[in-house]
Amino acid sequence: MQIICNPMNTRIIIENSKSYAKIGLVTFHDFNYGSALQCFATQKYLGLKGFDCEIIERKPPRVRILGYISTAWSLFSLCLLNPKSFRIILSIFTSERRGALRITDKSESLIIGFNDSFLNIVNYSYSKLKSEARKKHFLLFLSGSDQVWKANRINLYNHYFLRFAPKYKRVSWAASFGGDVIAPYNKKKYAKFIKEYYAISVREPSAVKMVKQLSNRDATCLADPVILHNKDMWRELYKKNANTLNQGNKYILYFFLDHPSVLAIDSTMQLAQQTGYHVVSFGYMQKNIENHIDGGPWEFLSMIDGAEYVMTDSFHATVFALLFHKNFYVFDRQYVHKQSQSSRITDLLALLNLSDRYNTIHIDNNNINYSLVDDVLSTYRQEYDNFYKYIFGRLNYRYIF
Repeated sequence: MQIICNPMNTRIIIENSKSYAKIGLVTFHDFNYGSALQCFATQKYLGLKGFDCEIIERKPPRVRILGYISTAWSLFSLCLLNPKSFRIILSIFTSERRGALRITDKSESLIIGFNDSFLNIVNYSYSKLKSEARKKHFLLFLSGSDQVWKANRINLYNHYFLRFAPKYKRVSWAASFGGDVIAPYNKKKYAKFIKEYYAISVREPSAVKMVKQLSNRDATCLADPVILHNKDMWRELYKKNANTLNQGNKYILYFFLDHPSVLAIDSTMQLAQQTGYHVVSFGYMQKNIENHIDGGPWEFLSMIDGAEYVMTDSFHATVFALLFHKNFYVFDRQYVHKQSQSSRITDLLALLNLSDRYNTIHIDNNNINYSLVDDVLSTYRQEYDNFYKYIFGRLNYRYIF
C-alpha cells in the first residue's frame, strides 16, 4: 500500500482508493482543560501533516448497570489475583470516586462544548473498532498523550493499549504513567501490552526507564503535545474563540485541581501582599478566594496568558505558563489516594533548570530565562518531527515530509 499527497487539499489519500488516510487517537479529553487541549494539539499537528485524525471513543454500554457490573467484576478479580495489594487497590478505587475538588458545572459544560466543537470524536463499539482497525484507511493508532497508562489503574481498559489494532499499527504518543512506580498488580499485563507496540514514545524521562524495566523496549521521550504549537498559535486561537476576560486587571491566577497545600496558600497570600494583585481562581472553586471565573479551554489559556503570576498544582497549567512566558510557581498536589504523580512536573522543571519553582518557600520576583526555555521547547518540537518520520519511515510509506 502507498499513500500520496493530494495537491488540492494537502490531505493524504490512499492510492487507488477514495479513502483518506486516517490516524486513530486514543486519549483523554473529558472534564479537564489539559486533557482537552493536549488532544486538540495532536489532532491539529496530524491535520497539518495531512491526515484525518479520529479521536476514538468507546460506546458506553446500552444499559448502565452493565458498566457497574463490569467495574465490580474487575475490582473483584483484581483483588482475588493480588491479595497482597488488596488494601492499595481498595483505597485507590474509593478515592477515584471522591475527587478532592470538582470543577464547576458551568466550566464542565464549556469543556464539553469545546470537545463537541473542536475535536473530531468518533464513537465505536469494541467489535466495530476491531474491524475498522484492520482496514487500510487506518494507517496507525496512537495512545496518548496524558495518563493513558496510569500506573495504578484499577480498570485496565484494553483500548488504552490499542489491543483492538494489529501490532504493527500500535504507537504510543508521549504516553504517561502518571507517576514513577507501577502498581504491582499491573506489572505483568503492562509488560505484555507494551512489548507488543510497534513504536513507543513516553512523556517523562522516568517513563523511559520504566518501559525498559517492564518490557526491555527502548522508548523515545517526547514532551506533552501542547508544546507542538508555539505561543503565537495558541494566543491566536484563544483570542478568536474565548470570551473576553479580565482586561486591564492585574491578577495572580490561582489554579489548583485539588485542595492547595498550606505552603501553596501561604505563598500565594505572601505574593498578593508583596504585589497588591488580586488572586483569581478559575474553573475549580477555592475556599477563601473571593474572585472566581468559569470558562472552557480557550478561557483557560486566556487566564494563564493574562496573569502576572500563575500558582498551580497542574501539569498543563505549568506547561502553558512556560509557553506564555509567565512567572509561575508549582506545588505538590494533595492527592486523596496518596499516589503521587509529581514526577511529570519535576522531570520537566529539571530539564529547564527551573526546579527552584517547585514547592519553594521563597517567593521572589526573579524573572525566568525564557530564551533558554524557548530553545528547549524548539528542540522538543524537532523531536516530535523526528519520531513522526521514524514511525512512517519504518512503515515504508511514500510520503512527502
